[in-house]
Amino acid sequence: AVVSTQSTGMVMFTSQHGTCGFTATSSFGQPVLDSYVNRVAVRSLDPYRPHPRKRRRLNSAQILKLEQCYTEQAYLSTRDRYNLAKTLGLTETQVKIWFQNRRAKSKRAKGDQETSKKFN
Repeated sequence: AVVSTQSTGMVMFTSQHGTCGFTATSSFGQPVLDSYVNRVAVRSLDPYRPHPRKRRRLNSAQILKLEQCYTEQAYLSTRDRYNLAKTLGLTETQVKIWFQNRRAKSKRAKGDQETSKKFN
């Protein structure tokens, strides 16, 4: 992939699949012609570039174990997260994100219950 900038502020992105262009401007309306634009364009503007990772779904046994651990404690220590991830065959990041999402879900559900009580 090749990224070229023109004096007009137009950035042209060329890959083996074709060419596309865009105008990069700063918040002041001035053209942005620096290497940052080039790096971003190479990473994110190639429409034919495959996504680096596929979403992996958790199986029901993993979800059940995560839910059980969540009912015991909503926050995991680093050691607990490591052990749980190893036990379930997941990465620590997957476990951390699952717990973050589960806490958000609980908070949202709690807010929905309080809202419904106000209107009843």
